[in-house]
Amino acid sequence: MKKRYLLLPLLIHSGSITLCAELDPVIHSSKQDIKSSDMLDSSSYLDSDDLEMSSENVLDHLISKLPGVGFSSTAPVGGVSSIFVRGTESKHTIILMDGVRIHDPTSIGRSLNLGILQSSDIERIELIKGTQSVLYGSDAVGGVINIITKKGKGKHRIGGGTGYYNHLRFGNSFVFDKNSLSIQGGYFDSKHLSAAKDESEKDLYVNKGFTVNHQFYTEHIESETLFKYTNAHTYVDAYDSTEEKPVDDDDAYGKNIQTFFKQRLLAKVADQRSIEFNVSFSKYDKKNKYFDSNSFVYEHVNFEGDTFETELKVKEDFLDGNIIYGLTQAKDCLLYTSPSPRDGLLSRMPSSA
Repeated sequence: MKKRYLLLPLLIHSGSITLCAELDPVIHSSKQDIKSSDMLDSSSYLDSDDLEMSSENVLDHLISKLPGVGFSSTAPVGGVSSIFVRGTESKHTIILMDGVRIHDPTSIGRSLNLGILQSSDIERIELIKGTQSVLYGSDAVGGVINIITKKGKGKHRIGGGTGYYNHLRFGNSFVFDKNSLSIQGGYFDSKHLSAAKDESEKDLYVNKGFTVNHQFYTEHIESETLFKYTNAHTYVDAYDSTEEKPVDDDDAYGKNIQTFFKQRLLAKVADQRSIEFNVSFSKYDKKNKYFDSNSFVYEHVNFEGDTFETELKVKEDFLDGNIIYGLTQAKDCLLYTSPSPRDGLLSRMPSSA
């Protein structure tokens, strides 16, 4: 277990006011909303129209459409993906979900696997390229990606398709009094791939998840609650060490469950001052079963990781700009178990931060 404390430096922004907001997109990924024309760093985004026109169902393929972004994956569907911005390592790109940092303490470099996150609940994707270490720490060398979920507005929808994989998307939005509610979900599966080149068994991949987003607004108070759940299950092939090649295996699998919760509260305590408090919790549960050709038994390896983060920000507005200052506290925890018949190892390890 390791705690990290980050004292946010002063951020000063000033600029002119434009009446053509639709021609000057607002970027939400820099601790406050800034028009793209006022930003010193290079930025790009995919809006709701871009996402609606795309046939992609997972985030890594969508994000790779942004200029300056590349990705690699261990499989066409359901693999472990890595995102690279401007040629930097994947651990040097910060991933935000509605402005809150998310990362996976069970993975090397604490990088988030975007290959299992569905796009059905996404409203907008933003990218700020270049070093953002002043705001987000030393990891933000390549840039910052902000994934903005759908809120309680827009059209009701349901859709699906079949082909390389089967997919189903659904969503509904409600607005009542001073509240808005968005419920989004998706399911897709694929059974057209196998690492065993000469075998007949195809490896099944199933991904399902849903997102609930609630907002409450008054003149002086804003509240936002987000809950996101993803469950991905894939069957994998075994490796024959004698033949030195993958072979069919009906029992080997990998399972990845991600849960994310965020609560945001903003209070306007004066005409020129607002206080914002964010708290987020993420849980990652990975289970793997594979055949060990050396011991001729099935091995089980499980990883469980938790992240908890709180952030307090104060914004002071002036005639020629504003100042933002605050404090962030974060904690990661990792549990590793290997209850195999061979070694029966059980250990607890702190994550590296």
